Order: sequence, then structure tokens, then C-alpha cells
Amino acid sequence: MKTKLTGEIYPSRAGAAFEDAAEAQAAVCSLIDNLDIDADQISVLAPHDSNVEKKLEPETKGIWRTLARTHVFLGLVGLVTGLLVAAIFMLTGVPPFSENPLYSAFALAFLGTLAGLFIAGLITLRPDHDRVVVHATDALRRNRWFVLVYARTHREAQRVLEVLRRNSHDAVGTV
Repeated sequence: MKTKLTGEIYPSRAGAAFEDAAEAQAAVCSLIDNLDIDADQISVLAPHDSNVEKKLEPETKGIWRTLARTHVFLGLVGLVTGLLVAAIFMLTGVPPFSENPLYSAFALAFLGTLAGLFIAGLITLRPDHDRVVVHATDALRRNRWFVLVYARTHREAQRVLEVLRRNSHDAVGTV
């Protein structure tokens, strides 16, 4: 059973900085010619572009779906895991747990749920995107152009990076 926690269509990112529009456009053509990606998966960010935030994170609805899916699913996984650990401790006769089964079950269920929700929060925050976002905003601040590709999979993002690195020494992708 495969569970897709993220609600985004394009969960991975890859991009590279270029000195001018011509270099950026050449990279876009190279990506389209060499990979099986659509033109709508590529955004070219200009140094004084007004919609940078929307281009960097275009899937706001997907982020909300990710938040809901991860928190419900991982919260429940944490709850069940905590209860299973409590049951194992009680059945094996570990003194603090076998002497106070109700409190032990409650405490471990709470801690398991909390751990699941914490991991869900990390997934929702998408810290792997920060690397690309910071790189892009830094390039734009230095009056450079940035080609950003929204990848369907991590493998696709890696292939995009391989192509971008042929055209730029300043390429970065999500982990």
C-alpha cells in the first residue's frame, strides 16, 4: 500500500541562476529538449519580477492538503504506535507500566501522537524547499535570472539538475 502524504503535484524543485535572460532561455530550451518535462513546469524569474513568491511556491492548496494529510495520518500512526509500545511493556511485565496500565497507555499514546504530529509539521514546512527559495532570492537580489523547475519526483529533479549544471555552475535542488 503506497501512501502519498504530500498534496502537491510537484513536490520537488530544482533551479539555477544565470547572468542574463539569454542564458536562462537557453537553459529552458535545453531542459525541454533533453527531458520529458512540460513547459508549464518551468518558471523563469527575472531580477525585478513582481510575482516571485507565487512562482517559488505556486501550490498553496497542495500545501494545505499536505498539512491535513500528514497531521491526520502521522498523528494516528503515532497514537497506535504509542498504544502498541504500552501494550508490549505491560505484557512483558516492565514494572512501571504493568503497575499503572491506564496511565502508561495514556502517556505513551500521548507521546506517540505528539511525535507523529511533530514529524507531520516538519513535512508540511518543507525545509528542503528553503534551499532553493533562498538560492533563488539571493540570485534575484544580485540581478541574476533564475530558472526554476517544478519536478513531479525526486528523480526528475535530479535529472533536471544534471541538465542545469551543464549550463550553470550555480544550480541547486531539493533534497
